[in-house]
Amino acid sequence: MRLELAAALRVTEHAAGSLMSFAEAVIHDFPSVLTSMEHAAITEDHASILVGELREL
Repeated sequence: MRLELAAALRVTEHAAGSLMSFAEAVIHDFPSVLTSMEHAAITEDHASILVGELREL
């Protein structure tokens, strides 16, 4: 799946894996971050920083 995503987005396989990991975390572990993104309260960049920092707690 990662390789297919990389080809579709024209990014490296590593970048596609990172995107998939971020998406899984937002959906399963941090749904409030997803809700904030849906309401345009935060950007994807903000969400990425939040998820990265919250994972370390």
